[in-house]
Amino acid sequence: MPYLHRWPKAGQNEYTPLPQSDLARWRDMITLQVYEGATTPDKLADIANTVLVSYQKAGLIIRTNSLPATPGHPAQHMIVAVLADKGLREMVFARFRMTPEGGEAIVYSHRIHALKPDEEASAWLKANDLAIEKAMMTWSDIPSVPALRTLPQAP
Repeated sequence: MPYLHRWPKAGQNEYTPLPQSDLARWRDMITLQVYEGATTPDKLADIANTVLVSYQKAGLIIRTNSLPATPGHPAQHMIVAVLADKGLREMVFARFRMTPEGGEAIVYSHRIHALKPDEEASAWLKANDLAIEKAMMTWSDIPSVPALRTLPQAP
């Protein structure tokens, strides 16, 4: 299913599937975030840790994973979390990576909208968790940081 660029601001670019145009009621979203300040692997790790703390305040961390740098592959970090709000559960898979042009995050989010979303969210996570993390960590045809920088940004 193709995703369309829906919202840009300050290096954050959000994409939803074609039929999910209502940004207040989307179910699936990909966010590509350029971190201009992430010029080293340590700075990227600091950003990932800041996001982790933010996710801890907003929900439950399912797991984290860091892959150390190897020749030809920079360090990467993954956070899997369930964020909670009234009538909403959001399963988040956030991958942080260094590119030759700087740091970026690739985030896939799936939302459950319901009066009591926990059961449906738990079932969805159980059915999709590891497959989505694997897909996120192996996804390679991500728009480049320079390409993301050229997208129009909201003021």
